[in-house]
Amino acid sequence: MTHEQRLVFNEILNAVITDSGGFYFVYGHCGCSKTFIWNGLSSTIRSRRKIILNIASSRIASLLLPGDRTDNSRFSIPITITNESTCNIKHGNLKAELLIQSSLIIWDEAPMLNKMCFETLDRTIRDLMSVTDQHKTHQPFGGKVVVLGGDFGQILSMILKGSRYDILSSAINSSHLFANWILDVGNENIGSAVGDESEVNIPDDLLITTVDDPLSHLIDFAYPYLL
Repeated sequence: MTHEQRLVFNEILNAVITDSGGFYFVYGHCGCSKTFIWNGLSSTIRSRRKIILNIASSRIASLLLPGDRTDNSRFSIPITITNESTCNIKHGNLKAELLIQSSLIIWDEAPMLNKMCFETLDRTIRDLMSVTDQHKTHQPFGGKVVVLGGDFGQILSMILKGSRYDILSSAINSSHLFANWILDVGNENIGSAVGDESEVNIPDDLLITTVDDPLSHLIDFAYPYLL
């Protein structure tokens, strides 16, 4: 593995071994060996007698993964989904038990699907895990380690007669699942109290590093077609 691949591999593997949960997105263009990382994780985790579920958003991509399953096949996601949908998985059946026992879920080609597919799985796993541990219902994906992969430069989710805004709003990076940091700030789970004030470290990827005209940079980023 390259140094960058090893960092990704170790981060995910450590989350599985320590059972600390985690929600990751591995962003890389076609040919950067994401599948190589998936296969390495699959072999390593299964050698530790843990369950890993490999799926992909397309049938062709699923052929490259151990297990060879698509999201609809594995998770029974409804064809028509809403903000309140759940997977067609009932408590006590084999699919439910498989999800409960799994230690890692890898979902390749994630940008191809509507964000509601991932939110549907999130609600389902939280509900299933509530039987074993009530605290898990308050964690993303019931405390499971979930890794999404893909390239936002490829095919995005299809919205019938949708505008650019509709398509981008349906993408996974627009989902509330990626808003955990903001929620943690609001719930006072991040930061240290200093007198009557709190200090919160803002992640580097949320900062505007342009010092000459930061306001214009912010406007260009938020409204690229304003002019």
